Amino acid sequence: MKKILAAGLALLSLGGCTVTSDAPRALNFPPALQHKAIAATHWSLIANDMAEHLKSTVAKNSATVLHVAEPKPSEFSQAFRNLLISALVNKGVIVAKTKENNALAIDIDVQLVKFSPHRFQNSYFDRALPLTEGLLAVNGIVSRSEAEGVDSLSKAALVDWNDGRYLSRMAGGYTPSRELIITVSATDNLQYLARRTNVYYILDRDMGLYDKPAKNIIVTGGE
Repeated sequence: MKKILAAGLALLSLGGCTVTSDAPRALNFPPALQHKAIAATHWSLIANDMAEHLKSTVAKNSATVLHVAEPKPSEFSQAFRNLLISALVNKGVIVAKTKENNALAIDIDVQLVKFSPHRFQNSYFDRALPLTEGLLAVNGIVSRSEAEGVDSLSKAALVDWNDGRYLSRMAGGYTPSRELIITVSATDNLQYLARRTNVYYILDRDMGLYDKPAKNIIVTGGE
């Protein structure tokens, strides 16, 4: 009884103390989704998004002329420039082949960043079993409890397929260590007129498409 009373008094004395720390505690960002680019079709979708932004900002006037500058050479940047020009032209935007005095400069900047491998993602599923129309039992979901700060495993979480379509949107495989930052800017001689930056995952094994110059194919033979 005396031991219990002593422990209670100790806890009460701690209740009035202020907990301090020499360094701030690490805090997670809110959950976020990020696309993974694994095919040239995805590059085309990114280019179309950039073109739509340019049209709605600096090319609303049908007389506006744009010129897409040559980016730093790589397989991706070369293809992306062509895709961006195609998207702009198909949206009715005037794109000059050479830099004219009245044309706005469109610059493409591509930055490849590398993080440590095997980064943790605190939610995933390994298989989904259909229960009835529009309803799935998803096995192997890991979720983090905000109250407890720990991971818990749900063996059969029910997901309404009609409302929970995020399952089909989740990319398979590991979390890539490489991410691609694409910035497209519209400028005149004095200032930025429009600017858009998007971030995407890429497959680590595709790194060479983004950071190496495109190969020049030399054709020989003939007269």
